[in-house]
Amino acid sequence: MPVHAPTSGVITSIENSIVADHSQPQQLCINLAVDGHDEAQQLEPQSNYSLLSRVDIVSLIRDAGVIGMGGAGFPAADKLRLCGESAIEFLIINAAECEPYITADEALLRERAEKVVVGAEILKLASAARRCIIAIEDTKPDAIGALKQALQNEMNPIRAASLYLYPANIPPVLRDSSLNVSRALRSPQASIQPRMA
Repeated sequence: MPVHAPTSGVITSIENSIVADHSQPQQLCINLAVDGHDEAQQLEPQSNYSLLSRVDIVSLIRDAGVIGMGGAGFPAADKLRLCGESAIEFLIINAAECEPYITADEALLRERAEKVVVGAEILKLASAARRCIIAIEDTKPDAIGALKQALQNEMNPIRAASLYLYPANIPPVLRDSSLNVSRALRSPQASIQPRMA
């Protein structure tokens, strides 16, 4: 997995350093001397991802350093590679906030729903999932409207599921709710299912 720095500079050493972790106060660290330019490595955009193989898409995601936002920072490419090795039915895009007053997912869907749908298409291809569900709370009407609009011309079987979730976004609850909603989304005309428990 490529390692990506938060800014540009020169690596001065790779050595054990003191970190804020009570279980392991010294860990192997990469020390970066920041150059102040904040220049990103240029990535080559892919104009037509549908022409790429699943393996190529996963490789591009790995090379871009895409990782999970959880504490472990698990590489997304590893998850997608494992999905391709075993047939999966559903890819669930979790657009439900993890806390009641956080609105990052809602804002992303409201302002960039088309890009979220394209991202879902790419992940669907990369994971070899047969179907994709974008799950969002039913209390986000503007985001749901934007997502509905973005899905109007969608050719791939991506569906949006509007879910009622307990304020804590527990993954099994999200999964089970999404799959229950998916049963109601079997018809090609369905794009948003109202509140489901």
